[in-house]
Amino acid sequence: MSNNSMKEFVKKMRQDEVAVKLAKEYLILAAREGQIEFVKLFLLCIQNDNIPYEALSCSCRNGHTEVVDLLLKVGVDVHAVDNEA
Repeated sequence: MSNNSMKEFVKKMRQDEVAVKLAKEYLILAAREGQIEFVKLFLLCIQNDNIPYEALSCSCRNGHTEVVDLLLKVGVDVHAVDNEA
């Protein structure tokens, strides 16, 4: 897939409410499992100011430092409240 095709695909995904919701759910799962490449993929579909805190929380609890570093780099809200706490 060319870079332009990927950009158009991501743009369409970000406009689809259901796709964004699914991307958030899969982002959390990928973060929990430490799957950095999947985390990167799902982050493309989510606006940086809308990253679920649970992804950071799960990756921290499971010791996935590479995922934690990435989520912090892209700006996950570290002051958010984790509903599971």
